[in-house]
Amino acid sequence: MTNLRSQRGPAPRSAAAFAHRFALRQFPDASLLVDFRSGMVYRLNPLAVQICEARGQGCSAPKIAHDLAQSFGIDERRAKRHVTKLLAELDQRPPRASPKPLSFGRDAAGFVLRWHGHSVLHIGGAGRSIRLLGDLRLLRLDVAACLRWATPHLLALHHQPVLHASAVRCTGGVRAISGASGAGKTTLARLLARHGASRIAEDLVAIRVRAGVPVVAADFETRLRSWVEDRSRQLAALRLMKVSARELREMVGGPAEPLVGVWFLDCTRRSGERLTAQHTTASEAAVLLLENGFAELGVRYAWAELLEVAAVAAQSVPVARVRVPHGLKALGKAVRAYKQRLRPHEPG
Repeated sequence: MTNLRSQRGPAPRSAAAFAHRFALRQFPDASLLVDFRSGMVYRLNPLAVQICEARGQGCSAPKIAHDLAQSFGIDERRAKRHVTKLLAELDQRPPRASPKPLSFGRDAAGFVLRWHGHSVLHIGGAGRSIRLLGDLRLLRLDVAACLRWATPHLLALHHQPVLHASAVRCTGGVRAISGASGAGKTTLARLLARHGASRIAEDLVAIRVRAGVPVVAADFETRLRSWVEDRSRQLAALRLMKVSARELREMVGGPAEPLVGVWFLDCTRRSGERLTAQHTTASEAAVLLLENGFAELGVRYAWAELLEVAAVAAQSVPVARVRVPHGLKALGKAVRAYKQRLRPHEPG
């Protein structure tokens, strides 16, 4: 069970509520159940898969237990205990996440961006408006920074998933480099750019599926920066601004290029003298992509759209956990060695 993000929400007490709140996604190596409200992800065994499939189809608990007993050749009382226990566990509220400097929460009219617990910005429920809250000067924040933090979530409300990642253009398409803040995404992308790759993003990658293939908007981050610079002046002057779907579509418009791979960096595991990659399973890749998206607003369709992109990418492009050496000098040497040992037909 992996806790991606944690928000409170009512328990799924009926079959209809279960189907609305959860999505079951099966991969070659494992089946995952995603809670759209809390951001929890559960790895299921075959027995749990059948329970969740049946519950999502509207079956009652007694019916599920009866069918489970027949499918797995177990006593019906035991099957009933399995069903009751699993549904009760899913009913439990997730634990509160550790506090983060930057967080989002819901209110009656939309979503509130908080910095160290202070409300700084409000996004209207449909993502059609943004309003400043409080005096940012007291928190030593500027409007542009707050708007930049909010934009990936704003795009999620407008049906455009965004990945927290740097990206470089290499042979065949784009490689995304993701991980927690401070993991070294931007540094690695810049070093790869010095050795033949072309850097197209430092922190945000707009990703979508086109004809079954994951693609990224090549100049998205450049357009985003221009939009933030222009609109932050208006927001600072008026403290309220309207947001149109058209301007957001323009932000993610332009040329799209295929995603050819994703690296996830772990800043806590720096070692050795080379870049070393450990390829993930499809289900592991999907969880990593979900963790590094921006769907934590708790909006069902935003989670569902990110899950769809994550599932396609996880099963169609190589995804790896990458370990890098400690220190900038050692990392530079490792990148040079990596580029030299690539065969011509491999994406760099």
